[in-house]
Amino acid sequence: MNVQASHSEWRIVRKLFHYVYRYKKRCLLAFACSLIVSVLTVASLSMMKPTVETIFQRETLGGGMVSSLNESPGQNKALIRAQGEIVSLLDESPGQKKALPWAPGKTLIRAPGTEMDNAQGQNITLSRASGALSGDRESAPDVGIESKLREVMAPFYRMLDTYAADSPLGVLAIVFLVFILLSVLNGAFRYTQEYMINWVGNRALLDLQRDLFSHMLGFNTAYFSRTKVGSILSYYTVDVRVIGLSLFNILGRLMIDPCIVLVLIVTLFWMQWQLTLLYGLIFPVLAYTVRYFAKKNRRAGRSAQDVLARLNAFLQEHFSFIQLVQGYGMDAHQRSKFWRETRGVFSASMSMVKAKAASSPINEVIGLTGMCVIIFLGAYMIFERKAMAPSDFLVYIAFMWSLYQPCKRIERSFQEIQHGFAAAERVLDVLERDESLPVSPNPVSIDRFDQEIRFDNVSFSYDGERPVLDRISFEAKKGELVALVGPSGAGKTTIVNLIPRFYDPLSGSILLDGNDLRSLDLQSLRCLIAFVPQDVAIFGDTARVNITCGDERYTDTQVKAAAKAAYADEFIENLPQGYDTIVGERGAALSGGQCQRLALARAFLRDSPILILDEATSSLDSESERRIKLSIEKLMKGRTALVIAHRLSTILHADRIVVVDKGSVVDIGSHSELLKRCSLYQRLYQLQFAEEGDDVVSMGPGSC
Repeated sequence: MNVQASHSEWRIVRKLFHYVYRYKKRCLLAFACSLIVSVLTVASLSMMKPTVETIFQRETLGGGMVSSLNESPGQNKALIRAQGEIVSLLDESPGQKKALPWAPGKTLIRAPGTEMDNAQGQNITLSRASGALSGDRESAPDVGIESKLREVMAPFYRMLDTYAADSPLGVLAIVFLVFILLSVLNGAFRYTQEYMINWVGNRALLDLQRDLFSHMLGFNTAYFSRTKVGSILSYYTVDVRVIGLSLFNILGRLMIDPCIVLVLIVTLFWMQWQLTLLYGLIFPVLAYTVRYFAKKNRRAGRSAQDVLARLNAFLQEHFSFIQLVQGYGMDAHQRSKFWRETRGVFSASMSMVKAKAASSPINEVIGLTGMCVIIFLGAYMIFERKAMAPSDFLVYIAFMWSLYQPCKRIERSFQEIQHGFAAAERVLDVLERDESLPVSPNPVSIDRFDQEIRFDNVSFSYDGERPVLDRISFEAKKGELVALVGPSGAGKTTIVNLIPRFYDPLSGSILLDGNDLRSLDLQSLRCLIAFVPQDVAIFGDTARVNITCGDERYTDTQVKAAAKAAYADEFIENLPQGYDTIVGERGAALSGGQCQRLALARAFLRDSPILILDEATSSLDSESERRIKLSIEKLMKGRTALVIAHRLSTILHADRIVVVDKGSVVDIGSHSELLKRCSLYQRLYQLQFAEEGDDVVSMGPGSC
């Protein structure tokens, strides 16, 4: 289980890294800024050293930074304090320049227990005290990290000695000015780093959305038939947004905080490797707890994304059919269902909260416990072993305490990333899923239709179990009008959906001019077909775009001619902006018949050699239907048309009528032939025309 989880994480990281790597130059610039910010952070913390020394020296000497000596030549005055005092030893004559406490060879944090005899006027020299006037230097035992910090900060100390030798306030002013300067530089590089990394993250997110959309464009109709629209939308509105917030936005923090932690740890090792190594023992424990809660957070995050997808699907369905809900009084039912879905979101969210909330305090306790141990050991080194000065240990603790915030941010980011991993897993599953129709290794590209469309023993099932079509066989020659009739649910729409390859048959074959549709280039095949579905699709765009389907190659003359042929120009011209009027989502600003005529105009404009009309005149009134019939007859000359119609009046003059029932072809023939021999067709004809007063042809016994 752990191996599978790790493999899944690495898979996600590799995939997302592919999107980030495209902008590697910006990433490198952001990384360089992160390193600079880390160094500036350590430099800012180093300003504590002279600050602490200045304040401690002032407190120790009762308000004076140095001991002012007015002794005769050769005399020295020693100032003695208790444990941890700073002793300034100067051999100088009256009027000699005062030395700052950090002047080389003048200052030292005295170890406890050192005894001095003032009465005898001994010359006293402590560790690293050099004879500034005599030129000799005596060695002394190392007492901590002071010598290392002094060595690195020597140029800065010399600057302080040059410009603020006599003024502790001047020293603090210079230190604080340098600190502010470092902070300004730190902020500038932080801004550059954050801008660059967010640019990369947002651009990577844009690329991910583009790839997801392009990939799903190639999915077959079967996928969209079995997947709710709300669930599909959640990939774009929920999952991609979570990836952006939880992964790409956090990428900046995960770039800069580890750099700060690394530089601080290296500095701490350099200052006091024993204590740092001991403190480092808590990191494996922290890593284990972070990993443990991350797994729980990941599972909860995946569950939350799935529940949110179901909620989106419910809301999309609910508001799409709001009139039905209100008209049939479904308020209570929908309210109850909504409550169940939102309770699921709440439960999944609380699971994430529990994992995230438990991780932080546990890791804080572990970290603070380790710090307390280090402080105790540091105190032992000061009071018992006399191996470290208090001021130096304070600087060390300040560096160590600075680890807390970046480490906490890293831990919190790691928990938040799990939510992003869960969302990325859902999106990448779609990107890696192959729901497209099978493609021939050497597809044949066609640009014309010359002979016939033939169905040869075609069988089909949507779920692979229940058959919808059973050994369908018929043909439609070029220029013929072939009608499909039968009761609802007989399989007529499924038959015509196989021609543009919205689906592939389970068995048998469909031939176009002798070529199996599966061997043809899909794009070239669909260019030969104009399709008007039963459920008219109208985009929330202009009337012009709905006719041209966004193809800007068509001229205004062609668009208006197609609209006129479909009797759509009448109402389009009366719209506020004519052809440039937004017709609303799903054609909300139009009537059902107007939407149908827009769809027909779309087919007229395409002018393809094969025309499929699925209940194309179902939403038209009698007068419009009469005019559309005339237009369709003109359009179909020299073209092959397959028409599905419940109104038999629209297909009485069809060259061939295919009667379908329960997924099988019952009979094929002309109108007159079927009236004589097919009982099912006779019954359909009688039901539609008897009430209208038409003469009903006398029916024989029938054979179907």
